[in-house]
Amino acid sequence: MQWASRSLSIRAIQDGRVTVNEAVVRYPNIHVRPGSDALAADGTVLLRKSARPVTVVFHKPAGLSGSREDGKPSLYSALPNRSGWFMPFGSLTKQASGIVIVSNDPAHQQETASPYTALTADVLIKLHRHPKKTELTKLQKLVKAAWPADAEVISIAVHSKGKRASWIKISHRKGQMRALMVALKTLELEPLRVIRSRVGPFSINDLPAGAWYQLADSDILSLDELIKQKPADDSVSLTSIWQKITAKIAEA
Repeated sequence: MQWASRSLSIRAIQDGRVTVNEAVVRYPNIHVRPGSDALAADGTVLLRKSARPVTVVFHKPAGLSGSREDGKPSLYSALPNRSGWFMPFGSLTKQASGIVIVSNDPAHQQETASPYTALTADVLIKLHRHPKKTELTKLQKLVKAAWPADAEVISIAVHSKGKRASWIKISHRKGQMRALMVALKTLELEPLRVIRSRVGPFSINDLPAGAWYQLADSDILSLDELIKQKPADDSVSLTSIWQKITAKIAEA
């Protein structure tokens, strides 16, 4: 029922914090019927989900379609039952690469309403030339005007420079990739490559191109806790957050 790990659940039962049909039980090996028996922990009723939602973090490589295209490889090719999946942080074009969050949880069906949109993101863009400081200022004004009212441009700066080309890094919250591309075109800044290098605690540095993994229950709970905290820097370890959560449960 995704309340806690097995060891913590057993400890809670032995401490008398769990009830079955409003009766306290202190022995884990008791037969229960989840469909009809009422289970509660620390006074909170536990509900069993008929189908557990799945959330996947995917490092989409460039050249792989980010949409459902019949007969063509896409990131959906790695997922069972291609229908019913949502992208709470938005999709990436075929040419772009980087972090994509995919979930079949109805809580993320609407991109603007998903709690995951509160996470910050870093986008690296390779330009065909070195941008002027005034152009980056204009770029920030353009995307701010085009993005939703609750979107935030955290920073736009030059990330690195080559002899001709350069990389800029755009950190944002609730920004839209399509509007960003339009703004670059308006300023005649040609994007040669686009990489969404980070979304919250998920980074391409930890996930090779083409690789993906399913978030564990502890990851999802840690992510929910991180979003509630609204830190300025959310590029943290979910494991460290989960350790704090389990410590609180153990102390309760």
